[in-house]
Amino acid sequence: MENQLIRLTEQLQPERTALANTLLRLSGREATKWLLIIETERSTGLHDEWRASRELLRSLVFGITQKFDSENAEFFWPVSSATLKRLHQMGVARALWNEEEGEVWKYEIQSPVGDMVDAILTDEPWRAAVRAALGDETQHIISGGDGTKLSATSDLSRIVTHEVRNALVPVRHHATSLLASITEPAARDRVDRVLLGVNRVLRFAEELVTISEAVTPDRLKTQLGSFLQEAIGPLDGGERVVLRFQEQLLELPREPLSRALRNVVQNALQLAPAASSVEIEVTVSAGQLVVAVLDRGPGVPPADLERVFEDGFTTRTGGSGFGLAMTRRILTELGGSVHCEARPGGGARFVLALPITEPTS
Repeated sequence: MENQLIRLTEQLQPERTALANTLLRLSGREATKWLLIIETERSTGLHDEWRASRELLRSLVFGITQKFDSENAEFFWPVSSATLKRLHQMGVARALWNEEEGEVWKYEIQSPVGDMVDAILTDEPWRAAVRAALGDETQHIISGGDGTKLSATSDLSRIVTHEVRNALVPVRHHATSLLASITEPAARDRVDRVLLGVNRVLRFAEELVTISEAVTPDRLKTQLGSFLQEAIGPLDGGERVVLRFQEQLLELPREPLSRALRNVVQNALQLAPAASSVEIEVTVSAGQLVVAVLDRGPGVPPADLERVFEDGFTTRTGGSGFGLAMTRRILTELGGSVHCEARPGGGARFVLALPITEPTS
């Protein structure tokens, strides 16, 4: 694994690979998933002592037990015991002990990580991202460090995600409205199936955004207008958002900032009256990007101006209370800030601020 995460430069200095940089952006189960998919992509099979194979993980779902060799009168593991022990240490596999013998007789998948293993065994965005990162590392070696492959792959992922959202968000909106007007059970069932399929693809797209964010360089050059449309376009099926900005080229942490802004705008659209607009004012000065999101909703009570950014706090029926908390977390990690204030005349004004560097070319 060290060979995949660390390499030597021409000056024989160690540096992190694209795989390592991605890993450092992840945490918890996402980091474990990233490492396991790298392993399965590079594994030589069931008996590989260094990397778990997909076949081994698939066998763990049903449980792997020791076998008895009648010729030598001894028990043995049909797969690499070193890999099983390591998966146990990682919290992926659970060890079942024979109390009389004082030995492990079976390994099986830990129930809390079963869904993660299922994802690893399927061809989904995480595997595509690992393949792109591995390909980028190969390209780096071949081209002497060009590093363009991963950026191109990430750009393609972003374009696909953007198009999927643009196509399916209006479908979901109209299908939901249609469902509310249908009383015949069979017809309701058909529309329900449509919504299930649409939501499944949208969840896939959201996961693709997460992975694109993980494998994309921290900051990318982008036109401000293009960034705003990418972040907000999928939410504004009714064209209620009014943008005010001056077009310019900036270096932005495009994916995380897009997600942070989307959470705020979505919150404003949900709270503001249907006939009203949500205004977004963007200014760039003194090395800082400031995005103000203004709505004509019920506003936020003075006592709750800070609480709206707490995990689980919401003033909206049916709200999760995590969107604005995530926005603050993202902005804090990026070295920026977000706050809420009352809007003159009624409503709320959310202000996102982020230090930026304007590209020289």
